[in-house]
Amino acid sequence: MSKFYLAGGTAVALHVGHRLSFDLDFFSEGRFDSRSLAKELRRLGEFEAETEEEDTLLGVFEKTKVSFFFLDERLIVTTSTYGGVRVAAKKDLMAMKVMAISHRGSKRDFIDLYALITTARLSLVDVLGLVKKKYGTKINLTHIIRSLVYFEDADSDQTQLHLLKPVDWEKVKAYFEHEVPQLIHSVRG
Repeated sequence: MSKFYLAGGTAVALHVGHRLSFDLDFFSEGRFDSRSLAKELRRLGEFEAETEEEDTLLGVFEKTKVSFFFLDERLIVTTSTYGGVRVAAKKDLMAMKVMAISHRGSKRDFIDLYALITTARLSLVDVLGLVKKKYGTKINLTHIIRSLVYFEDADSDQTQLHLLKPVDWEKVKAYFEHEVPQLIHSVRG
């Protein structure tokens, strides 16, 4: 288990304290055998696998939804440790949330990214630099920038968020709408 680090919404919530998150998303810097990991989890407690594939394991451990993935990407910053668990740093989480938004555009991803950026006091231009550093040439900048102001999916997202601090969704959208033109200008140079 030491080769995995926690990322996703729960890791963001640990850093920012803005919402509750009820699943645990773990990532590995190296390949892993999902069957061996499932066996190890069963030794530690009640675990039921839902998906067991190469370098991917999804399931429920002690009534908590868990996922384990191998991602062929480097960490920008060394992980911290919380309760004996490695946790991705804010900078890595920001880059990962940008990519999540570019793939699915959920309201929680926008809110998580907004919370990370505002607590870290970075600009969206700074965050795009982190995305480039983490993902290198594997990214489509045009698609990423467009996705940061595409709110149709997020507006229709009915997933209940358990916010610990009130968040004005219109303010979150306005933030991205204000920042993206500066982002476009920085990319064009």
